[in-house]
Amino acid sequence: MIACSLGPASAQEPATEQKTPLSAESAPSSAGKIPSFAELEAAGAVIGEVRIDTRDIFDLADEKENGILYRAANALHIQTRAGIVRRQLLFKPGERVSARLIEETERLMRSNRIFYDVSIVPVGYRDGVVDIEVRTRDTWTLEPGVSASRAGGVNKTGASLLDTNFLGTGVFATGRTRPRHSQAGPQAWWRAGYTAIPRASAT
Repeated sequence: MIACSLGPASAQEPATEQKTPLSAESAPSSAGKIPSFAELEAAGAVIGEVRIDTRDIFDLADEKENGILYRAANALHIQTRAGIVRRQLLFKPGERVSARLIEETERLMRSNRIFYDVSIVPVGYRDGVVDIEVRTRDTWTLEPGVSASRAGGVNKTGASLLDTNFLGTGVFATGRTRPRHSQAGPQAWWRAGYTAIPRASAT
């Protein structure tokens, strides 16, 4: 079988969650500089807004990733939906900041096969409430393949397609064709299956 895959050389937000990402440096805070999560936890800060920023596989602002193949990959790839990202979070608005849970969320998400990179940062802090942004970068998850064999004087060929993030839903889907002989000659059939990525949980 021959398979191919792509990944960043060094994902568009759904319309329901469009926004302009803020950097930690430019976000407003009561003290100018936003404290770290450990400092926020010590201060008893409460989580306010949780923003989701899903990004493309390739960063076209980087000259090394602005080639025609990289642009085509970005165009073909469907970014992970914000709701799928939220399912992986071990924290939510209204809870007190826990540096451990935030670090554990990053660790679990980075081990997920659909993300190339994950970072969770505070982007605004005021009156004891901190806004958080979860930034994810997808990886290429579509893997086509072909196979060929000969046995008993019969040639057999097949094709397969595997996607570990089908339509940005976090669902593992696979399908394949095989020759099926009948009086009418070889026929192809398609078999598909899927597995959803489970909700994250703290250990």
